[in-house]
Amino acid sequence: MIAALSLLNTGGVRRTCRTGLLCVLVMLAGGCQVQMGRGQSKDADSTKAAPVPVETETLSLGSMASRLHLNGVLGTEAEIKVFPLVAGHVGRIRVEEGSRVRAGDTLLVLEDAEILLSERRLRLELDKAESDLSRVRQLADSRMVPEQDLADADYTARRARLSWESARLAVQRSRVTAPISGVVGRRLVQEGDFVATGTQLFTVVDDQRLIAVLDVPERELDRLRLKQPVELEVGAAADGPRQGWIKRISPVVDAASGTVRVTIGVEDPARRLRAGMYARFNILTDTRDSVVVVPKRALVYDRDQTYVWVARDSLAARLLVQRGYEDEERVEARSGVKVGEQLITVGQAGLKPDSRIRVVKADGRATPAATEAVSEATSK
Repeated sequence: MIAALSLLNTGGVRRTCRTGLLCVLVMLAGGCQVQMGRGQSKDADSTKAAPVPVETETLSLGSMASRLHLNGVLGTEAEIKVFPLVAGHVGRIRVEEGSRVRAGDTLLVLEDAEILLSERRLRLELDKAESDLSRVRQLADSRMVPEQDLADADYTARRARLSWESARLAVQRSRVTAPISGVVGRRLVQEGDFVATGTQLFTVVDDQRLIAVLDVPERELDRLRLKQPVELEVGAAADGPRQGWIKRISPVVDAASGTVRVTIGVEDPARRLRAGMYARFNILTDTRDSVVVVPKRALVYDRDQTYVWVARDSLAARLLVQRGYEDEERVEARSGVKVGEQLITVGQAGLKPDSRIRVVKADGRATPAATEAVSEATSK
């Protein structure tokens, strides 16, 4: 009987173990199903991610230009240093720096009292010599004096005239005049100073013919030609860019620097520019019409490559773009995009290929869907 009880107990234990093991397996299976359900729900959530709001712009054709950018300083075509032709003390100064003058206007007068007295004396001597010549000529016609006396009187009169003309020239030279029309750039003497013939008195600048001499790399020579348009920006002038043109191109290349001197003529009808001003020159070298133009704000850079994002059937697509001519705001797309595509200009930073997007503004105007969303948010 004891043996039967032991067998009965052993069998019960085995059944109990089997029942417990079955419960554990059921629980594990249920847990796997729960975990699989959670994973499937995450995948479903990811496929139902909210679309990214973006703004788009329709690609169109435009014109793009290639420009050569150089920096330089404005100068003048003529800047004349004025020196006296005779020595003397400075008497009256009739102009100051900034005075506008015409060619021949008096700038300065040297003290000329002695010169004037000398000129008057020589004028009297000339008058006497010519009077004597006239009297001797009358006597020679009457054969009352020899021909030699007539020749001597003629010589004396000629010499007196040359002396007087020299004195008159000295009087004229005591008045220093403007060699060209323009503006007085510098005055270097004061009244009372003694000046010699090598003393600089003034600088007169022709401000109507402003130029700039630029050193252009020789590799750019094929892109330049005479009368080629040039746009210049002067930082000190707040009234916008000015226009100019290529006036001269040197035929010689500087071997030391590998550059060519190019002279730019500058238009300044209002006379607001000054010699010495710093300017940036943009030389138009080529123009391309009817090309695809992309705003630079739409560009995305990745590993030295340039991309753009476009909207296609509510999805974002990334396209590789080959760049051509460009300016401060736009770039020419040589390949990669076509006219009419919806270029994403705002919101492209966080996009991935095939990301869902929602266009809230197209070509600068809010879309109907975006307007409705704003209205619903306002009403709530």
